[in-house]
Amino acid sequence: MMACEVSHRSYGVAQVDKYWMKLFLWLSVLLPAAALAQLPPLTLVQKPVACGDFGQLLTAVINEPWNETLWWRGRPEQQQTTIVLLVNTAQANWTLLEYKDNQACVLGSGATSELQRLQNTAQ
Repeated sequence: MMACEVSHRSYGVAQVDKYWMKLFLWLSVLLPAAALAQLPPLTLVQKPVACGDFGQLLTAVINEPWNETLWWRGRPEQQQTTIVLLVNTAQANWTLLEYKDNQACVLGSGATSELQRLQNTAQ
């Protein structure tokens, strides 16, 4: 997928602060393990999402006026999709995309955000 290859070259891991990269790596390990723990009953809901061409959506959020960069990418277990988080730390805007092949959907976006250090309360 050409758009994906462009994003890899333009937004390499070296640009991401090492602390946040480690945090995301730990979350990617701990969250699936937490999913195995006992969960309260969940309800399935339907949420409308906007979908379109992955390359066009990616180009839109990495250029003016949003100027977001790729911060995180993950693949849900047993799914053929990829989820990416794009963030502009200077303006605090963000976009969460899920894509498969060349089809992408905006799962969420916003004009304000903050990264918080998670505290382990189990100790």
